Amino acid sequence: MKIVYFGSDLFSNCLSLLIKIRLNIELVFINDVQENASFIKRICRTHNIVYSTERPSVVTLKEYLNDEQTVFVVADYGYKLPINEIKYAINIHPSLLPKSRGPTPLTYIIDNPENAGVSIHKLTEKLDAGSILIQEKFEVENNETISSLMVKSQLLAETLLEELLNNFNELYNNATPQLEKLASFQSLPPVKRRFVNWDQNTLNLVMPST
Repeated sequence: MKIVYFGSDLFSNCLSLLIKIRLNIELVFINDVQENASFIKRICRTHNIVYSTERPSVVTLKEYLNDEQTVFVVADYGYKLPINEIKYAINIHPSLLPKSRGPTPLTYIIDNPENAGVSIHKLTEKLDAGSILIQEKFEVENNETISSLMVKSQLLAETLLEELLNNFNELYNNATPQLEKLASFQSLPPVKRRFVNWDQNTLNLVMPST
């Protein structure tokens, strides 16, 4: 199995896992729009893995698209991929799909703990809508922060990815379609959720309003 990896720092531990189990990492595409990829760059440099911060094109990916031994692994990557011809492509998403599709689900998990979890699904044209390969819920405590949810998501994502790779063909061939009637989408959070309002009391700072 050969891997073309697409991601940033959120799930950089998943790239480390792929290296640890000695899979062939052909190329890593890094989403560094907001300078959120220092860890993943360090991993690539340490292990002499070729990486690019450019948005991939069909021309760039052409040699991999028809290779049935190649798997595209997408983990918190900011661009849509030209994936029409690739046989195996998966996405790691930090929510319990089909709940909380979208680019920043963790921002809303504190308000919607029933959506907390990690899902690995087939990559499709529609965002976060591919059939589920493996997923698991995690609990949200009363004192959770975005940082603590990120850590829980990272640890669970690594565990699930390893389980998937240990039984890849069976899980990929028997993926479960998502139920569209249960789907929800979380857009980018409004500005007021991204900055601290120092006029709020402590309770509101911990549990921001929507």
